Amino acid sequence: MAELIARTAKEAFDASQLLPASERHNALLAIKAALKQHKAEVQEANRLDVETFKDSMLHGVLDVDRCSSGRPDGQSRLRQKLDDGLELKRITYPIGVLLVIFEARPEVIVNFAALAIKSGQESSNKKKIMSNIIQQAIATTSIPATYIQSIHDLLIPRASNALVKNIQKTSKIAVMGHADDLCAVYVDEFADEAKAVKVVLDSKVGGPSCGASRTGDCLGTDAGGIGPTQLTYTAACNSAETLIIHSSLHSTVWPKLAAALLARSIVLRCDPRSLEALSSSSLATNATLPSGEAQLVPSTEQDYSTEFLELILAVKTVDSLSEAITHINRHSSHHTEAIVTESSPNSFADGFRYGFGTEVGVATGKTHARGPVGLEGLIIYKYVIRSSVVGGSGTAEYGTGPRLESYSHVNSDTSTTL
Repeated sequence: MAELIARTAKEAFDASQLLPASERHNALLAIKAALKQHKAEVQEANRLDVETFKDSMLHGVLDVDRCSSGRPDGQSRLRQKLDDGLELKRITYPIGVLLVIFEARPEVIVNFAALAIKSGQESSNKKKIMSNIIQQAIATTSIPATYIQSIHDLLIPRASNALVKNIQKTSKIAVMGHADDLCAVYVDEFADEAKAVKVVLDSKVGGPSCGASRTGDCLGTDAGGIGPTQLTYTAACNSAETLIIHSSLHSTVWPKLAAALLARSIVLRCDPRSLEALSSSSLATNATLPSGEAQLVPSTEQDYSTEFLELILAVKTVDSLSEAITHINRHSSHHTEAIVTESSPNSFADGFRYGFGTEVGVATGKTHARGPVGLEGLIIYKYVIRSSVVGGSGTAEYGTGPRLESYSHVNSDTSTTL
Protein backbone atom coordinates (compact mmCIF):
# COMPACT_ATOMS: atom_id res chain seq x y z
CA MET A 1 0.00 0.00 0.00
CA ALA A 2 2.76 2.42 0.96
CA GLU A 3 4.58 1.66 -2.29
CA LEU A 4 1.42 2.35 -4.30
CA ILE A 5 0.87 5.68 -2.54
CA ALA A 6 4.48 6.61 -3.16
CA ARG A 7 4.21 5.75 -6.84
CA THR A 8 1.00 7.74 -7.36
CA ALA A 9 2.46 10.70 -5.47
CA LYS A 10 5.52 10.74 -7.71
CA GLU A 11 3.38 10.38 -10.83
CA ALA A 12 1.23 13.31 -9.72
CA PHE A 13 4.33 15.39 -9.06
CA ASP A 14 5.80 14.62 -12.48
CA ALA A 15 2.51 15.39 -14.23
CA SER A 16 2.15 18.67 -12.37
CA GLN A 17 5.40 20.00 -13.81
CA LEU A 18 3.75 20.33 -17.23
CA LEU A 19 0.94 22.57 -15.98
CA PRO A 20 0.97 26.31 -16.74
CA ALA A 21 0.76 28.91 -13.98
CA SER A 22 -2.88 29.64 -14.86
CA GLU A 23 -3.90 26.09 -13.96
CA ARG A 24 -2.27 26.38 -10.54
CA HIS A 25 -4.03 29.70 -10.01
CA ASN A 26 -7.35 28.04 -10.87
CA ALA A 27 -6.63 25.29 -8.35
CA LEU A 28 -6.11 27.87 -5.61
CA LEU A 29 -9.43 29.50 -6.50
CA ALA A 30 -11.13 26.09 -6.38
CA ILE A 31 -9.69 25.37 -2.94
CA LYS A 32 -10.84 28.73 -1.64
CA ALA A 33 -14.36 28.16 -2.98
CA ALA A 34 -14.51 24.65 -1.54
CA LEU A 35 -13.37 25.81 1.89
CA LYS A 36 -16.08 28.47 1.89
CA GLN A 37 -18.71 25.97 0.78
CA HIS A 38 -17.77 23.44 3.48
CA LYS A 39 -16.97 25.95 6.21
CA ALA A 40 -19.70 24.57 8.50
CA GLU A 41 -18.25 21.06 8.29
CA VAL A 42 -14.77 22.33 9.07
CA GLN A 43 -16.03 24.26 12.08
CA GLU A 44 -17.91 21.23 13.37
CA ALA A 45 -14.87 18.98 12.96
CA ASN A 46 -12.57 21.21 14.93
CA ARG A 47 -14.72 24.02 16.28
CA LEU A 48 -12.41 25.78 18.70
CA ASP A 49 -9.27 25.85 16.57
CA VAL A 50 -11.07 26.66 13.36
CA GLU A 51 -13.00 29.47 15.05
CA THR A 52 -9.67 31.06 15.84
CA PHE A 53 -8.07 30.65 12.44
CA LYS A 54 -10.86 30.50 9.85
CA ASP A 55 -10.24 33.98 8.43
CA SER A 56 -6.50 33.53 7.98
CA MET A 57 -7.08 30.14 6.33
CA LEU A 58 -9.27 31.52 3.57
CA HIS A 59 -7.21 34.64 2.96
CA GLY A 60 -3.91 32.75 3.09
CA VAL A 61 -4.66 30.75 -0.04
CA LEU A 62 -4.63 33.72 -2.40
CA ASP A 63 -1.89 35.47 -0.42
CA VAL A 64 0.40 32.83 -1.88
CA ASP A 65 -0.77 33.61 -5.39
CA ARG A 66 -0.43 37.37 -4.93
CA CYS A 67 3.09 37.20 -3.52
CA SER A 68 4.60 36.02 -6.78
CA SER A 69 3.99 36.96 -10.38
CA GLY A 70 3.77 33.81 -12.42
CA ARG A 71 5.21 30.52 -11.23
CA PRO A 72 8.37 30.40 -9.12
CA ASP A 73 9.67 27.21 -10.69
CA GLY A 74 11.14 27.07 -14.18
CA GLN A 75 13.00 30.36 -13.67
CA SER A 76 16.56 30.69 -14.94
CA ARG A 77 18.48 32.32 -12.10
CA LEU A 78 21.97 31.88 -13.56
CA ARG A 79 23.29 31.67 -17.10
CA GLN A 80 26.93 30.97 -17.74
CA LYS A 81 28.67 30.63 -21.07
CA LEU A 82 31.09 27.73 -20.80
CA ASP A 83 32.32 28.11 -24.36
CA ASP A 84 31.05 29.17 -27.76
CA GLY A 85 27.80 27.31 -28.25
CA LEU A 86 27.86 25.79 -24.76
CA GLU A 87 25.72 27.37 -22.05
CA LEU A 88 24.88 26.39 -18.46
CA LYS A 89 21.62 27.43 -16.79
CA ARG A 90 20.55 27.09 -13.17
CA ILE A 91 16.80 26.63 -13.12
CA THR A 92 14.44 26.77 -10.15
CA TYR A 93 12.76 23.44 -9.49
CA PRO A 94 10.30 22.16 -6.84
CA ILE A 95 11.74 20.08 -4.02
CA GLY A 96 9.21 17.31 -4.59
CA VAL A 97 6.75 15.55 -2.29
CA LEU A 98 6.40 17.04 1.19
CA LEU A 99 5.46 15.28 4.42
CA VAL A 100 3.84 17.66 6.89
CA ILE A 101 3.51 16.76 10.57
CA PHE A 102 1.59 18.97 12.99
CA GLU A 103 -0.08 18.60 16.36
CA ALA A 104 -2.43 21.60 16.30
CA ARG A 105 -3.39 24.65 14.21
CA PRO A 106 -5.57 23.22 11.41
CA GLU A 107 -4.87 26.19 9.12
CA VAL A 108 -1.47 24.59 8.46
CA ILE A 109 -3.16 22.24 5.97
CA VAL A 110 -4.42 25.10 3.85
CA ASN A 111 -1.13 27.00 4.02
CA PHE A 112 0.90 23.99 2.91
CA ALA A 113 -1.50 22.93 0.18
CA ALA A 114 -1.65 26.42 -1.32
CA LEU A 115 2.14 26.80 -1.27
CA ALA A 116 2.57 23.31 -2.70
CA ILE A 117 0.32 24.00 -5.68
CA LYS A 118 1.91 27.36 -6.40
CA SER A 119 5.45 26.04 -6.17
CA GLY A 120 4.84 22.62 -7.65
CA GLN A 121 5.00 20.62 -4.40
CA GLU A 122 2.78 18.04 -2.71
CA SER A 123 1.36 18.18 0.82
CA SER A 124 -0.02 15.63 3.28
CA ASN A 125 -2.71 15.55 5.97
CA LYS A 126 -5.37 12.95 5.24
CA LYS A 127 -6.75 12.69 8.77
CA LYS A 128 -8.39 16.12 8.74
CA ILE A 129 -11.54 17.10 6.95
CA MET A 130 -9.87 20.00 5.19
CA SER A 131 -7.53 17.61 3.44
CA ASN A 132 -10.55 15.89 1.91
CA ILE A 133 -12.08 19.22 0.93
CA ILE A 134 -8.86 20.28 -0.77
CA GLN A 135 -8.58 16.98 -2.63
CA GLN A 136 -12.17 17.29 -3.84
CA ALA A 137 -11.51 20.84 -5.01
CA ILE A 138 -8.35 19.80 -6.84
CA ALA A 139 -10.28 17.01 -8.57
CA THR A 140 -12.32 19.68 -10.39
CA THR A 141 -9.17 21.14 -11.96
CA SER A 142 -6.38 19.81 -14.14
CA ILE A 143 -4.17 19.32 -11.07
CA PRO A 144 -3.76 15.54 -10.48
CA ALA A 145 -6.17 14.28 -7.79
CA THR A 146 -3.27 12.60 -5.97
CA TYR A 147 -1.44 15.92 -5.58
CA ILE A 148 -2.09 15.97 -1.82
CA GLN A 149 -0.27 12.88 -0.60
CA SER A 150 1.65 11.32 2.26
CA ILE A 151 4.91 10.22 0.64
CA HIS A 152 7.73 12.66 0.78
CA ASP A 153 11.02 14.14 -0.37
CA LEU A 154 11.11 16.70 2.43
CA LEU A 155 9.69 16.50 5.94
CA ILE A 156 8.44 19.72 7.60
CA PRO A 157 7.40 19.18 11.24
CA ARG A 158 5.14 21.75 12.91
CA ALA A 159 4.94 20.21 16.35
CA SER A 160 6.25 20.21 19.89
CA ASN A 161 9.93 20.45 20.74
CA ALA A 162 10.06 16.79 21.77
CA LEU A 163 8.38 15.50 18.61
CA VAL A 164 10.47 17.66 16.26
CA LYS A 165 13.71 16.59 17.93
CA ASN A 166 12.67 12.94 17.67
CA ILE A 167 11.88 13.40 13.97
CA GLN A 168 15.21 15.13 13.33
CA LYS A 169 17.04 12.34 15.13
CA THR A 170 15.28 9.34 13.56
CA SER A 171 14.12 10.44 10.12
CA LYS A 172 15.98 9.27 7.04
CA ILE A 173 14.20 11.98 5.07
CA ALA A 174 15.54 15.52 4.85
CA VAL A 175 13.99 17.62 7.64
CA MET A 176 13.44 21.36 7.34
CA GLY A 177 12.46 23.38 10.39
CA HIS A 178 13.38 24.03 13.96
CA ALA A 179 12.91 22.24 17.28
CA ASP A 180 13.91 24.91 19.77
CA ASP A 181 12.40 28.40 19.83
CA LEU A 182 14.65 29.90 22.48
CA CYS A 183 14.70 33.63 21.70
CA ALA A 184 16.32 36.49 23.61
CA VAL A 185 16.09 40.27 23.89
CA TYR A 186 19.14 42.30 24.89
CA VAL A 187 18.60 45.79 26.36
CA ASP A 188 21.83 47.69 25.83
CA GLU A 189 23.28 50.41 28.05
CA PHE A 190 22.28 53.11 25.53
CA ALA A 191 18.71 51.88 25.14
CA ASP A 192 15.83 54.32 25.13
CA GLU A 193 13.60 53.61 28.14
CA ALA A 194 10.24 53.78 26.37
CA LYS A 195 11.51 51.76 23.44
CA ALA A 196 12.98 49.13 25.75
CA VAL A 197 9.65 48.65 27.52
CA LYS A 198 7.74 48.43 24.25
CA VAL A 199 10.16 46.05 22.52
CA VAL A 200 10.50 43.67 25.46
CA LEU A 201 6.75 43.51 26.08
CA ASP A 202 6.00 42.98 22.42
CA SER A 203 8.70 40.32 22.12
CA LYS A 204 7.19 38.35 24.98
CA VAL A 205 3.44 38.84 24.55
CA GLY A 206 3.14 41.05 21.49
CA GLY A 207 1.61 38.69 19.01
CA PRO A 208 1.53 35.14 17.66
CA SER A 209 3.44 34.11 14.57
CA CYS A 210 2.24 33.06 11.12
CA GLY A 211 -0.56 35.61 10.88
CA ALA A 212 -2.61 33.92 13.61
CA SER A 213 -4.72 35.85 16.09
CA ARG A 214 -4.77 34.07 19.43
CA THR A 215 -5.74 36.80 21.86
CA GLY A 216 -6.55 36.36 25.53
CA ASP A 217 -7.87 38.72 28.19
CA CYS A 218 -6.96 42.38 28.30
CA LEU A 219 -4.83 43.01 31.35
CA GLY A 220 -4.95 46.81 31.37
CA THR A 221 -2.42 49.57 30.79
CA ASP A 222 1.24 48.72 31.22
CA ALA A 223 3.65 50.54 33.49
CA GLY A 224 5.60 51.79 30.51
CA GLY A 225 2.70 53.96 29.43
CA ILE A 226 2.16 52.49 25.97
CA GLY A 227 -1.55 51.98 26.45
CA PRO A 228 -3.89 48.99 26.73
CA THR A 229 -2.21 45.79 25.68
CA GLN A 230 -3.78 42.39 25.20
CA LEU A 231 -2.03 39.27 26.31
CA THR A 232 -1.38 37.09 23.31
CA TYR A 233 0.02 33.69 22.40
CA THR A 234 3.23 33.31 24.46
CA ALA A 235 3.96 29.90 22.92
CA ALA A 236 4.70 31.49 19.54
CA CYS A 237 8.01 30.39 18.06
CA ASN A 238 9.35 33.96 18.16
CA SER A 239 8.30 34.72 21.74
CA ALA A 240 11.19 35.86 23.96
CA GLU A 241 12.24 33.48 26.73
CA THR A 242 15.29 35.39 28.01
CA LEU A 243 15.79 39.06 28.81
CA ILE A 244 19.43 40.19 28.90
CA ILE A 245 19.92 43.60 30.48
CA HIS A 246 23.02 45.77 30.80
CA SER A 247 24.11 46.32 34.40
CA SER A 248 24.14 50.12 33.98
CA LEU A 249 20.34 50.07 33.65
CA HIS A 250 19.64 48.45 37.03
CA SER A 251 18.67 51.72 38.71
CA THR A 252 16.96 53.36 35.71
CA VAL A 253 15.31 51.29 32.99
CA TRP A 254 15.21 47.92 34.73
CA PRO A 255 12.72 48.77 37.56
CA LYS A 256 10.23 50.26 35.09
CA LEU A 257 10.69 47.40 32.66
CA ALA A 258 10.20 44.87 35.44
CA ALA A 259 7.03 46.65 36.59
CA ALA A 260 5.60 46.50 33.06
CA LEU A 261 6.35 42.78 32.79
CA LEU A 262 4.93 42.00 36.22
CA ALA A 263 1.75 43.90 35.31
CA ARG A 264 1.30 41.33 32.54
CA SER A 265 1.37 38.48 35.09
CA ILE A 266 4.81 37.42 33.85
CA VAL A 267 7.04 35.56 36.29
CA LEU A 268 10.62 36.88 36.24
CA ARG A 269 13.37 34.38 37.02
CA CYS A 270 16.23 36.76 37.81
CA ASP A 271 19.94 36.32 38.27
CA PRO A 272 21.29 37.63 41.63
CA ARG A 273 22.27 41.07 40.27
CA SER A 274 18.94 41.89 38.60
CA LEU A 275 17.04 40.53 41.61
CA GLU A 276 19.11 42.62 44.02
CA ALA A 277 18.42 45.74 41.95
CA LEU A 278 14.71 45.37 42.71
CA SER A 279 15.08 44.44 46.38
CA SER A 280 14.49 47.98 47.67
CA SER A 281 11.39 48.63 45.55
CA SER A 282 7.78 47.75 46.28
CA LEU A 283 7.97 45.17 43.50
CA ALA A 284 9.96 42.87 45.76
CA THR A 285 7.04 42.45 48.18
CA ASN A 286 3.99 43.02 45.97
CA ALA A 287 4.87 40.92 42.93
CA THR A 288 2.52 37.97 43.29
CA LEU A 289 -0.05 36.35 41.04
CA PRO A 290 -3.70 35.91 42.13
CA SER A 291 -2.80 32.30 42.88
CA GLY A 292 -0.22 33.48 45.42
CA GLU A 293 2.75 32.48 43.26
CA ALA A 294 5.71 34.85 43.53
CA GLN A 295 6.60 36.67 40.32
CA LEU A 296 10.18 37.55 41.30
CA VAL A 297 12.22 34.41 41.88
CA PRO A 298 15.91 33.45 41.58
CA SER A 299 16.93 31.92 38.28
CA THR A 300 18.86 28.73 37.69
CA GLU A 301 21.40 28.09 34.95
CA GLN A 302 18.90 25.76 33.28
CA ASP A 303 16.37 28.60 32.96
CA TYR A 304 18.52 30.25 30.31
CA SER A 305 18.29 27.14 28.15
CA THR A 306 14.58 26.56 28.69
CA GLU A 307 11.76 27.26 26.26
CA PHE A 308 9.01 28.11 28.76
CA LEU A 309 6.12 28.58 26.30
CA GLU A 310 4.26 30.50 29.01
CA LEU A 311 4.36 33.71 31.03
CA ILE A 312 7.89 33.19 32.34
CA LEU A 313 10.98 35.21 31.43
CA ALA A 314 14.54 34.44 32.51
CA VAL A 315 16.57 37.59 33.28
CA LYS A 316 20.35 37.84 32.90
CA THR A 317 22.65 40.78 33.73
CA VAL A 318 25.71 41.49 31.56
CA ASP A 319 28.38 44.19 31.58
CA SER A 320 28.94 44.48 27.83
CA LEU A 321 27.54 43.72 24.39
CA SER A 322 30.14 41.01 23.85
CA GLU A 323 29.05 39.28 27.05
CA ALA A 324 25.43 39.41 25.84
CA ILE A 325 26.42 37.86 22.51
CA THR A 326 28.38 35.13 24.29
CA HIS A 327 25.34 34.31 26.44
CA ILE A 328 23.07 34.19 23.39
CA ASN A 329 25.44 31.93 21.47
CA ARG A 330 25.67 29.58 24.43
CA HIS A 331 21.96 29.30 25.19
CA SER A 332 19.87 30.56 22.26
CA SER A 333 18.42 28.40 19.48
CA HIS A 334 19.37 31.15 16.96
CA HIS A 335 15.75 31.52 15.92
CA THR A 336 15.13 35.23 16.62
CA GLU A 337 16.94 37.75 18.79
CA ALA A 338 16.31 41.46 19.38
CA ILE A 339 18.58 44.24 20.57
CA VAL A 340 17.29 47.55 21.90
CA THR A 341 17.47 50.09 20.31
CA GLU A 342 18.82 48.81 17.03
CA SER A 343 16.23 46.12 16.44
CA SER A 344 12.51 45.57 16.18
CA PRO A 345 10.61 43.17 18.47
CA ASN A 346 11.01 39.42 17.97
CA SER A 347 7.34 39.15 17.04
CA PHE A 348 8.08 40.78 13.66
CA ALA A 349 10.12 37.69 12.71
CA ASP A 350 7.34 36.04 10.74
CA GLY A 351 6.79 35.43 7.04
CA PHE A 352 3.36 37.05 7.06
CA ARG A 353 4.71 40.24 8.64
CA TYR A 354 7.72 40.28 6.32
CA GLY A 355 5.34 40.33 3.36
CA PHE A 356 6.31 36.85 2.19
CA GLY A 357 2.71 35.60 2.30
CA THR A 358 1.84 32.22 3.80
CA GLU A 359 4.75 30.39 5.42
CA VAL A 360 5.30 26.71 6.17
CA GLY A 361 7.48 27.40 9.19
CA VAL A 362 10.80 28.83 10.28
CA ALA A 363 14.05 27.07 9.36
CA THR A 364 17.12 27.66 11.52
CA GLY A 365 19.46 25.34 9.66
CA LYS A 366 22.24 26.28 7.26
CA THR A 367 20.61 24.91 4.10
CA HIS A 368 19.03 26.86 1.22
CA ALA A 369 15.83 27.62 3.17
CA ARG A 370 16.50 29.81 6.20
CA GLY A 371 14.24 32.02 8.27
CA PRO A 372 10.49 32.23 7.52
CA VAL A 373 10.01 29.70 4.71
CA GLY A 374 7.37 30.43 2.11
CA LEU A 375 7.12 29.96 -1.61
CA GLU A 376 10.79 30.62 -2.40
CA GLY A 377 11.90 28.18 0.30
CA LEU A 378 10.13 25.31 -1.45
CA ILE A 379 12.15 25.82 -4.61
CA ILE A 380 15.57 24.27 -5.27
CA TYR A 381 17.69 24.20 -8.43
CA LYS A 382 18.59 21.94 -11.30
CA TYR A 383 21.34 22.61 -13.83
CA VAL A 384 20.82 22.32 -17.58
CA ILE A 385 23.60 22.48 -20.18
CA ARG A 386 22.60 23.11 -23.79
CA SER A 387 24.97 22.82 -26.71
CA SER A 388 24.46 24.42 -30.11
CA VAL A 389 27.79 23.11 -31.40
CA VAL A 390 27.53 21.06 -34.58
CA GLY A 391 28.24 17.48 -33.60
CA GLY A 392 27.74 18.19 -29.89
CA SER A 393 30.14 18.94 -27.04
CA GLY A 394 32.13 16.61 -24.79
CA THR A 395 34.29 17.08 -21.70
CA ALA A 396 37.21 15.33 -23.42
CA GLU A 397 37.61 18.44 -25.57
CA TYR A 398 38.55 20.60 -22.57
CA GLY A 399 41.64 20.73 -20.39
CA THR A 400 45.32 21.70 -20.64
CA GLY A 401 47.45 20.51 -23.47
CA PRO A 402 47.66 20.56 -27.26
CA ARG A 403 44.38 20.72 -29.19
CA LEU A 404 42.34 21.11 -25.95
CA GLU A 405 39.91 23.94 -25.32
CA SER A 406 39.55 26.10 -22.21
CA TYR A 407 36.24 26.99 -20.55
CA SER A 408 35.39 30.68 -20.86
CA HIS A 409 32.99 30.81 -17.85
CA VAL A 410 31.33 34.10 -18.80
CA ASN A 411 28.41 34.92 -16.51
CA SER A 412 25.31 36.16 -18.35
CA ASP A 413 23.39 37.60 -15.41
CA THR A 414 19.95 37.25 -16.94
CA SER A 415 16.71 36.02 -15.39
CA THR A 416 14.33 34.28 -17.76
CA THR A 417 11.35 31.96 -17.64
CA LEU A 418 11.65 28.64 -19.40
